[in-house]
Amino acid sequence: MRRGRFPRRRDKLKLLLDKSDNDNQLVSALRAELERCRQSSGKLSPQGDVPARRVADLATRAAEQQAQIGRQEKIIGSLRERAAEVDRLSSENEKLRELVGLLQDKLSGAE
Repeated sequence: MRRGRFPRRRDKLKLLLDKSDNDNQLVSALRAELERCRQSSGKLSPQGDVPARRVADLATRAAEQQAQIGRQEKIIGSLRERAAEVDRLSSENEKLRELVGLLQDKLSGAE
């Protein structure tokens, strides 16, 4: 009976060694594919599978948009100041019109 077990163990060991060889080949193929991807798409970024160049492009675009937002905030602030000035001048203009009307009435009554 012992002799019957050895061939089965030998077969199992051979099967495990074959699987191990297959696994090694698969790992080697995956490493080669990863290297090809790195070479073709640029260095991989710390974010994972996004190429570092794309991350840099997006960072540049975000900085440009932030700068544009800053410029637009200044423009909006300036426009708000102008709007407040227009409101103040409109109010002052209305008061002056009332005074002109009162002076015209006085002049009409004096004649």
